[in-house]
Amino acid sequence: MVPKKTTVMIENESEGFCEECPTIQEHYIANILDSLGQWNQKRVAVNISDVHFYTWDFLLVDIGLVIQADGVNGHGTRYSLTDDVVQCRVEGIKSILHLEDETEEALRKIIVKALDSMSVF
Repeated sequence: MVPKKTTVMIENESEGFCEECPTIQEHYIANILDSLGQWNQKRVAVNISDVHFYTWDFLLVDIGLVIQADGVNGHGTRYSLTDDVVQCRVEGIKSILHLEDETEEALRKIIVKALDSMSVF
């Protein structure tokens, strides 16, 4: 069941270089998504029923994919499967991809594999 009250606010959209990304890992992810032609929204604030509050690092609206940069300088806490289940109840969200790798090459391989599994290519 989709929560009755869900607010999704877009702080900024991806246009050009990711000046809003706070970590090098997020810069890499932004550049990879741009090079793959994947339009995305960055730093998406999500409020689910005024109870659960999240910030999604990247949202690929067209395919319902949330990408979270969970590297060394990421959110500072390990993600929770329970939180992922709650977030996947937001209309249009099909999957959440957590990335811990820090190198651009490793991140690219994982992102391409995830997009391929979602039949994007």
